[in-house]
Amino acid sequence: MTPSPALGVQTVFDRTEYRQEPVIIDEPGETAWAHHGVAIAPDGAIHTADASARHLVILRGETVERVPFPGTELHGLAVDHHGETWVADPGHKAERTAEGTYEGERLRGRVLRLRADGVVTAELLGSETWRPCDVALSDFGTRDDRVWVADGYGDSIVYAFDVDGTLLWKTDGEQTGKRFRQPHAIIVDSRSTTPTLLVADRANQRIVRLTLDGDFLGEFGRSALTSPSGFALDGDRLLVTELDGRIVAFGPDDEAIGSIGTPLRRTPEAWPNVLRDGAIERPRSVGVFRAPHGIAVTGEGDIIVTEWLIGGRITRLVPQPPA
Repeated sequence: MTPSPALGVQTVFDRTEYRQEPVIIDEPGETAWAHHGVAIAPDGAIHTADASARHLVILRGETVERVPFPGTELHGLAVDHHGETWVADPGHKAERTAEGTYEGERLRGRVLRLRADGVVTAELLGSETWRPCDVALSDFGTRDDRVWVADGYGDSIVYAFDVDGTLLWKTDGEQTGKRFRQPHAIIVDSRSTTPTLLVADRANQRIVRLTLDGDFLGEFGRSALTSPSGFALDGDRLLVTELDGRIVAFGPDDEAIGSIGTPLRRTPEAWPNVLRDGAIERPRSVGVFRAPHGIAVTGEGDIIVTEWLIGGRITRLVPQPPA
């Protein structure tokens, strides 16, 4: 595994040099605590959210579209072949108080399918206590019409539904020898001829591999990960965001092959933000990952990373041609 360089204007990741570019969606003075994901649509558009989670934000080149979101948080996203966005909404959004702290009401979690005009066209229902974190499709829903959901903030269960909302199966991970603890992300791994499911079992610091029917195939990442939070496929690499401050790449043999960033020392009263005069504020550091959350890779190979931060931060890592 290669060393973890600090993220800068240019950085080397798994033998590729990247230029860092900010993706500006929110105003500089935004005080909402962003907790959003990111996904790439079949047409190449980037689907993400503003820090307040009031809008699904769709980026097409220089064009920015804002679709009103009738929920609480756009935490995990997937886009289907119709261009509709599946949203895992855990039902919680931290709001800033007059004292500078952040508190939020906890509502029932939902998984919604959102049309480009903001109309909800489907809803998946779990238990009264579920708080879904992520949703996955197979090749934008063209290869398999099932929808997989990771309930990371509620019951720590992985679900499979059909597109009409019928529950097909669920698993708490007991078959792996250890129950899931905060399954935070899920993705269909299509790098082999037989697709599988990958689950970021964050509190257990591992990645679990399942069949598409929920059977246990194996696990990996324990020696390389501390806080796996998001997934993206980049050719034959699997990219994993670590909430502690970095991105780790795994090769097709499930071995860690590179990383960007350095794990941060957490300060419980403020992390990943900072404490100033008794109030929690956005960090001023530039060029260093604080809390990588969502991740996606464009058709051009750009890596898009969202962070769990006050005000939100989205970074584009653009691969540079060899010198």
